Amino acid sequence: MKQHQGATGLGKPHDLIAALFEFEALPGRYPLTLREPRMLFERSRDVMLLASGRAVKGLALDFPEIARVQRAACFFVRTALLRPGADHYTLMGLEPGFLKEDQRDHYRMLMRLTHPDFARASGAWPSDAATRINQANDVLASVMRRAEYDQSRAISGTGKMPVDSLAVILPRPVERKNSAKRGWTLASMGVGAIALTLTHWPDSMEDSHPPQVALLNFPAAATQIAPIVPAKLVQAEKDAQAAKLAQAAKDVQAAKLAQAAKDAEAAKLAQAAKEAQAARLAQAEKNAQSAKLAQVEKDAQAAKLAQAAKYGQTAKLAQAAKDAQAAKLARAPLIEHESHAAIAARSVQASGLAPENPVAPAVVAAVSFKPPVSTLALPSSPSVSDSVGRPSMVDVQPALNRLIQAMQAGRGEELLHGLDRSLRQSRGAADLVNAYNFLVGGCTAVRLGPVQLRSRPSADQLAVDGVVQLVLQDHAPPSPVRELRLRALFSQRDGQVVMTELSAGGFRP
Repeated sequence: MKQHQGATGLGKPHDLIAALFEFEALPGRYPLTLREPRMLFERSRDVMLLASGRAVKGLALDFPEIARVQRAACFFVRTALLRPGADHYTLMGLEPGFLKEDQRDHYRMLMRLTHPDFARASGAWPSDAATRINQANDVLASVMRRAEYDQSRAISGTGKMPVDSLAVILPRPVERKNSAKRGWTLASMGVGAIALTLTHWPDSMEDSHPPQVALLNFPAAATQIAPIVPAKLVQAEKDAQAAKLAQAAKDVQAAKLAQAAKDAEAAKLAQAAKEAQAARLAQAEKNAQSAKLAQVEKDAQAAKLAQAAKYGQTAKLAQAAKDAQAAKLARAPLIEHESHAAIAARSVQASGLAPENPVAPAVVAAVSFKPPVSTLALPSSPSVSDSVGRPSMVDVQPALNRLIQAMQAGRGEELLHGLDRSLRQSRGAADLVNAYNFLVGGCTAVRLGPVQLRSRPSADQLAVDGVVQLVLQDHAPPSPVRELRLRALFSQRDGQVVMTELSAGGFRP
């Protein structure tokens, strides 16, 4: 309590600043062992606050003075409080009878001042400052060690025995059966009473009679008291230590539980966020897939509609072309055709003569048509296969239709499709393919014009000559027209009509 009274009742606030500046200017004029200058020692708390850069109640400083005042306060702490040989009370800036709160605050401020991270701007501190501060704090914080320290100081005459320490180390009198022990107890009580009286001596008398005078009267008695101290002190220290350890274990357990709960909550939140993110990604992928399928279906539907429209348009154009071609063919004059056999028959009938061995003359047929056609319509002619085993035009009509329709492909190789291998490899077939490719000249679209065919018997075969007009579509209108001439021989084998020869050539109508 004496420290607080000195901090608030000794001098004005600015007297403290003046005392700091005077000590910084002339530190050698003050006897530090006698705790001079008194104002700075008794207001050590305010000095530590100024050294730490903190505000002091009732003291207002201008900005330029703050750094100078802080430097002077640090100089006093380093030179006076932390000087070599300073006792624990002086080092900590405390007085006997201090409060635990004051000890804690002073310890924190001293450790902060001497810490390497904060001590750069306040000058160099003693290398053992932190060690000495921790040692002093440990001794003053322990009841037993503090009592032993005060007793050693009292015996050595370096300090005054505090009231608190004597109250702790003097136990209550206990009834003893042994009269000798009872005498020593009464003696210790007498010594304690003398010590209490001397400790509470008025301040005025204390100044004239130093504390060492009172302590010189009972060092022997104090040595007799010491043996009865450790039992209760050790037990108290053990209880305090056990309480500290139990509290520390409890705090550690609570911290672990709190951290575990915090980690579990964080894990739950992280898992929830992860699941939400996965759900969003899955939904987005599902939506994208649905959109893609919808787009594909929409495109397919549009393609179907476009294809249907295209097919409808193509069908309309094909029908219109077919109708136009049919109308044109209907308007064109029919080409007269008849067989030599019919002419001969009429001649014989006119002359009234009947030939003994009639020979079938050549059959001439001329047909004009335009594609698209599924079959090539040819005029029928009398079949003579019954008499000599030779095929007729009706028999060879399907093979000729396939051959002529293949000319619309634009590739000469298509003309040989469906023929026997020996016929495809013949020289005449190769000449026909070369002639077709030369006439078409690389066009990819070919339309058929009028087709003229002429048949004539040859031994047991039927020879067919033809002229086919090819209209090339790849050129700009008017499209050029080319004529392809061909010749084919047909015969019957095992009741089947077979093309035995195909070449370029033909007749001129």
